[in-house]
Amino acid sequence: MTHIDLTRRQAIAGAVAASVLASTGAGAAGSEPKTLTRRRLKVGMSGFPRSFDPVIATDTAIRRIMPQLFDTLITFDRAHDMALRPGLAERWERINAQSLRLFLRKGVAFHDGTPLTAEDVAFSLGPDHLLGPGRSGMSEALQSLDRLEKVEIVDPYTVMVHAKGGDALLDQRLAAWGSEIVSQRAFVAAGSRERWTTAPIGSGPYKLVEHKLDIFASLWPPTMRIGAGGRRSMASNIASFPNFPRA
Repeated sequence: MTHIDLTRRQAIAGAVAASVLASTGAGAAGSEPKTLTRRRLKVGMSGFPRSFDPVIATDTAIRRIMPQLFDTLITFDRAHDMALRPGLAERWERINAQSLRLFLRKGVAFHDGTPLTAEDVAFSLGPDHLLGPGRSGMSEALQSLDRLEKVEIVDPYTVMVHAKGGDALLDQRLAAWGSEIVSQRAFVAAGSRERWTTAPIGSGPYKLVEHKLDIFASLWPPTMRIGAGGRRSMASNIASFPNFPRA
């Protein structure tokens, strides 16, 4: 494996080049998927995340990593005036002033290979996860998601999200910080929230493979193939987030 230490400017330039390669499919022979060369990208951060659970906190260190590990039902298009775009939900519709019906993408898998379904959505946005440890309310995600009342499962790939009264911003809340979807199976199998946060399972472009408190967190893409089933591709197969010492 080639190891490259990059300056911040070089890292940004490399990331831009990577996104161009991924979007254009450069390097692929015809329509056949092609394995990318493994390289390392290091990104320096001013602090280390105090949790790898997306609902616990919304500070800068956490928000730098959460979008790499997890996906949301709806996303903001930050390149075009923050317009709402499909995420894990391929489409959605307003039912009334306080409810949305969302249709999930089929074929989405978590990092452990298990399928993402409506059960995971209902759990992620439900009280056992959203309200923090022991339903204590120790969750900064409630700053934007406290108006959620319940998630109703219609079928394995359809959910209804209900707000507490009329909510014109309900679709935006499902794209906000803390609304990321986690694996219910992995959460329950971990046995405790503390254990789960050491190895969280999401469906984002990277998965957490190793971390050391206040030093680094290493993330690997779960797939390294260009054009594989529409899955996002990365030009580097590991991102290392070191916590640079402060002066």
